Amino acid sequence: MAVAIILKSSSVEDRRPQPAQLSFNEISLNYNEAGPFICCKDSSGKIVQLGGVKFNADVPADALPGTWWWNTGTKTLYVWDGLIWNEVGGQSGGGTGITQILGDDGIDAFVNGSVVTLNVDADSNKGLHFLADRLAINVGANLSFDSEGRLKADILSVSYKGTLDLANDPVVSNPNLNDAYINTVVGTLNAAWQAATGEGAVAVKSGDAVIYGPSGWSFIPASATPTDLGVNGRTATQLNITSSTGSNAALLAATDLLAGLMTAGDKDKLDDIEDGAQVNVNSDWVATTGDAEILNKPTIPAAQVNSDWSATSGIAQILNKPSVIDGDAPSDGKNYGRKDAAWSEIEPGGVTQISAGTNVTISPVGGTGAVTVNTDIGEAPNDGLQYARQSEAWTEVTGAIAIVDTTSINTNFAISPDTGTMFIGFINANRTYTDDMDSGESITMMVRRSNAAYSITWPSIKWVGGSQPILPSATGAYAIITVWKAGTTLFGSYGGDAS
Repeated sequence: MAVAIILKSSSVEDRRPQPAQLSFNEISLNYNEAGPFICCKDSSGKIVQLGGVKFNADVPADALPGTWWWNTGTKTLYVWDGLIWNEVGGQSGGGTGITQILGDDGIDAFVNGSVVTLNVDADSNKGLHFLADRLAINVGANLSFDSEGRLKADILSVSYKGTLDLANDPVVSNPNLNDAYINTVVGTLNAAWQAATGEGAVAVKSGDAVIYGPSGWSFIPASATPTDLGVNGRTATQLNITSSTGSNAALLAATDLLAGLMTAGDKDKLDDIEDGAQVNVNSDWVATTGDAEILNKPTIPAAQVNSDWSATSGIAQILNKPSVIDGDAPSDGKNYGRKDAAWSEIEPGGVTQISAGTNVTISPVGGTGAVTVNTDIGEAPNDGLQYARQSEAWTEVTGAIAIVDTTSINTNFAISPDTGTMFIGFINANRTYTDDMDSGESITMMVRRSNAAYSITWPSIKWVGGSQPILPSATGAYAIITVWKAGTTLFGSYGGDAS
């Protein structure tokens, strides 16, 4: 009876097992059409390839020692020894030249006939990529290059605003430049924050941050592994720092040329300096900064010189000199004054003296020269009543004084004699009047309207005759209306129209 032998196998091109997937007595089979082969694990635990030739113009991926490759482009046979592809047969060119090229850290070397291709292992997940056939770096949010090609931070400082939930909270509205928030939950960045930051549905954790910069919101993931720093011994001149995740460091003492720690000796010197002590320096009159500057210096006047009427510059010049009159006035007994830089006769006339009258004082008493006139009449009493001057005294005015108001008619105003006792005007829109009168007060109104469609809404008024007046709209015609108040009741009387 036939027995089927089943091997660990794969149909994926260039797929080979890992050491943990094979025992020492097992073999695996790759049956891809590009070049089937078998593999086993040797006594050292490494996977090696047994037989099989890969037919392709491209270099086999993940080759193992013993892998054969027939380059269909150059018609050349190669075998991989674990370091390089060794040419077994095919085209040859003669000559010596380069016999071997090895790839080192970050460089892979591939042989294709007489051509060696060197590839740089650029990890795009770590920010490396090729741009215009050059190796470049993808910088993260808020980082850029300066004019000398060095990395610089575009955000110099941030303003911490609080915490939020990046998995559920909405985007902060109306942020200021450099505002920063710290995430407090574990989850997935929600859709609103994905749109605001340009990130995908990334996982968020406590400590992640969002910062609002010149180009919008940026998502800043927190460091995955915090570092704990400690001190592991110190001497008079050295401090040893330990790191839980990185390299330890030794901080050395400062020298005359290099910065560093303060030594025990330096500390003793500082302890010997009294509080408030200062370095002695020589004062410098011309110093404008520093300890040598003299504060509150007095202003030293310039050297004394003889003034010179004719000097036009320098310290001898006389400033603001008065104009000198060229010659005296004529000596003929007449009065002269200066006019247009010349002597001019003063004609008699004008006010020559002021005398004080009733309730008036003047200063000076003689009334000549510059005279100030003052009145001796005091102010009327400030008690809300109206006063007039009678017999050299203030006397209360008890009769009515007509005050005409020509503006309130065409407004929604409170009826009151405060702005007038006679109101004259017309309305050019519907108006509403209200009551603001006291008992015993009255006003007279001359009213018309510019259009028959306009009317006045009156407050509660008892009209003589029983009905309120109808306003005329004819040009020049006015309704004569009197309104008065007795007690708490407002009365009104329509006296007819007047033109």
